[in-house]
Amino acid sequence: MEQLKPCPFCNNKPRLRRYGLYDYAVGCNSDKCNINPRTPVCDTEEGAVELWNDRGKPTMEKKIYKSKCRYCGGNMYTHIHSALNIIGEQGYTISLKCEDCKSKAEMFTSRVDMIPTVESKLVEIYKAKGE
Repeated sequence: MEQLKPCPFCNNKPRLRRYGLYDYAVGCNSDKCNINPRTPVCDTEEGAVELWNDRGKPTMEKKIYKSKCRYCGGNMYTHIHSALNIIGEQGYTISLKCEDCKSKAEMFTSRVDMIPTVESKLVEIYKAKGE
C-alpha cells in the first residue's frame, strides 16, 4: 500500500480509518488543523489512500452496491467533482447516477468534510421504494 501524503493544510500525518465492515476513509484529525479534511468513504483501503494522495484530481467515483435506482432498479454510483455553485462559491457537486437508465440527482456542498453526509442523504432520498 502507498504511503499517505501529509495533510495539505497542517502538514501532519493523516490516519486511515475503518467505518463498518467494508468502508475506509483517510483524514486529518490533528488538533493543529483548522480544516481536518477527509476523503469520501471507499470500499477498500487502497481506494481511500488513492483518493487522499490524488486529491488534486477533479473527479472521484465510488460504487454504491446496496442502492438501486427507483425508476429501473439498476445499480447506483456516486460521482464527486469540484465545482462552483450559482454564486461562485467553490465546493463539490455529488451526483448519484444509475448505470442502466442514466437518471441522476445532484447536491452541492462547500465543505469537503460534508461529502459523506451529502452522499448518504442522496442515497436515502433517491433509493428504490421498498428497500
